[in-house]
Amino acid sequence: MAKDVAQGMNWLHCSNPPIIHRDLKPTNLLVDDNWTVKICDFGLSTIRRAENITDNGIAPGTPLWMSPEVLQGKPLNEKVDIYSYGIVLWEILTGIEPYAEHDSYNTFVRAVCIEEERPEIPEDMHPSLASLLQSCWTAKTDERVTFEQIIALLDEAMVDCNVPDPFAAQLWKENWLGKDEVTFNKFVTVLCKALEVQLGRDRERNLDYKCLKAILAVEKDDSFNVNIERFGLLIKWFGPLKQKRKNEDLTIFSIIKSAMQEPWFHGDLPRQNCEAILSDHLKKKGTYLVRLSTTDPIEKTPFTISKVNKKGTINHQRVYVNRDRSGYYIVIKTKDGKDKKIEARGEIEALITKVTSELGLKYNCPGRKYNELFITNKVEGYLPSPEDEDSSGDN
Repeated sequence: MAKDVAQGMNWLHCSNPPIIHRDLKPTNLLVDDNWTVKICDFGLSTIRRAENITDNGIAPGTPLWMSPEVLQGKPLNEKVDIYSYGIVLWEILTGIEPYAEHDSYNTFVRAVCIEEERPEIPEDMHPSLASLLQSCWTAKTDERVTFEQIIALLDEAMVDCNVPDPFAAQLWKENWLGKDEVTFNKFVTVLCKALEVQLGRDRERNLDYKCLKAILAVEKDDSFNVNIERFGLLIKWFGPLKQKRKNEDLTIFSIIKSAMQEPWFHGDLPRQNCEAILSDHLKKKGTYLVRLSTTDPIEKTPFTISKVNKKGTINHQRVYVNRDRSGYYIVIKTKDGKDKKIEARGEIEALITKVTSELGLKYNCPGRKYNELFITNKVEGYLPSPEDEDSSGDN
């Protein structure tokens, strides 16, 4: 949404002569059926024919989104829209109304223009976004970024905010910066080259390939794609892309495949669906499954163990990952009410094995969607890999 607004505003500012909107705020942004944002209400817009514009009388616009130069009646240019955009972006990121603490126009103007007060940036906001906000609403107009620069910065931030692994983030930036998604086959070709992994010519039948596709790819318009958000989730679940383990030949492919082979692993199964499946086995206490977490704080708890407990009800146990990704652990309550940490080094399979008795995990919950991946089918003939489609040579 933020990028849609920036692209629309960039078109206005790049017109000849430039068009200044002058009233950029959330109520002047419309969302269509495809969640694309459109800019509207050009009643206060101005064509800038000179270097700067000076208002005569009361400045038009809405005070909360007015830049200091507008509030003070000083000469202005299209950088007033940049300031307004900064306030709008802050609202998009926080969901909070700006300057709600001010109930007096005069004190508000003094705070913004003289004291250079701006909306408070949350501590947990990504540094790239925090920096962008400050570059939009700085008091010095010549130091404010342009919308062209904002679009580029948003493209970078889109990757940085979604993909926590620096190596993985750089991989996306070098190949698909500015794109939200890419076809799965193109993604795998680039990934294998970066990791120096060989899947073989007939990779559609390669188990590593099929497992990665089942976890990562999103079906769209009869094709399978990888989007930034899903790529980021993969890293949070199984990453980083480059594994650093002593005396082990591990890749992101082998780690994913190993987990998916386990009969208790059900992948990204939503909690509601998980409970629906387990509810069919309430009489079989100890039935359990392990699923991927898609909610915060996902970077700390990438997995959840869901089971039918001794009382015949369903409960969920968060699985935490060590900061250095050396292993996983759970925290349970003992009979005396104290917290007990149970940890296992290595992959998720090691932890599940270790906590089986402690948590009363007895029966793998049936109905997982990955079973068919591990059924070997004999296929006659040669199946070309996607990278061979454009090849005209004989092989």
